[in-house]
Amino acid sequence: MLNIEIENIIYSLINIYAPNIETERNKFFKNLSDFISNYAIGTVIIGGDMNDALSNLDRKLTNGKRKNIKPVNSLKSLIKTHNLIDIWRYLNPKKIQYTWKRQNFSQASRIDYFLINKDFVLNTKSSDIRPALIKSTDHQGVSLKLQSVTAESRGPGYWKLNNSILEENEYCKEIEIIIAKYKTIMQDTTTDVHLLWDAIKLDIKLFTINYCKSRAYNKNNEIKQMEKNLTILTEKYQKNENNDILQKINQIENQLEKHYEYKAKGAQLRSKQDWVEKGEKNTAYFLGLEKNKQTKKT
Repeated sequence: MLNIEIENIIYSLINIYAPNIETERNKFFKNLSDFISNYAIGTVIIGGDMNDALSNLDRKLTNGKRKNIKPVNSLKSLIKTHNLIDIWRYLNPKKIQYTWKRQNFSQASRIDYFLINKDFVLNTKSSDIRPALIKSTDHQGVSLKLQSVTAESRGPGYWKLNNSILEENEYCKEIEIIIAKYKTIMQDTTTDVHLLWDAIKLDIKLFTINYCKSRAYNKNNEIKQMEKNLTILTEKYQKNENNDILQKINQIENQLEKHYEYKAKGAQLRSKQDWVEKGEKNTAYFLGLEKNKQTKKT
């Protein structure tokens, strides 16, 4: 749990991973409730793998009938005691979408979610279920966006060249054009060569930053579109278990995996660390460092 203050509002952010076994899970949520009472000092936001579904809508149909499993008593008691609400279900009262599934979809459930204080519902901008790193987990991600009270003003910050663009023909051709332009200028003017050298470096830098921004924008749109298609296909498959749909799902998941790995490497570079653990797939550590850098330059 982390008690933090953002824009004069205090939040108690709690990340949990509840046990698989029901008796242990019941004890876990009871202890969690006591822990919150003792240490939480702000608006409570709980997120994580609850390993428990709050509604029968959150369990996949079994033999044509929905599995009727009630959440453990201490989870219901936790929600009532601390005036919490399952924000995704509040925003999607009739929707069926799962955060965990077996590879063949024989079982699926929504057991990952955010519980937030009911008084903070109006400050919620959105909450949705989205793809995660498919190969390293059988769970989906859950996003929660809260409204910001004031807008922050940020400076230009730190920029580092992504070396991979040096292998892209489109980028290299544009750089060659810039170099050719300055060769012509150098031959036709008496301007100090040192000034021209500074000018060409600035031109190349500005073009490269804009090129990378455009490239990143297009790539992010491509990822969003794939995530949207994956969500639509998953919902279709839940209604009609068709092998063709499952094959398309697997194809998109494999493509997304490559994009996520690429983004992870970018976060590692931007964190400016002297070392990167070989094969590290979890980007949370590096993204945390990157956000810390962004905070310092605000």
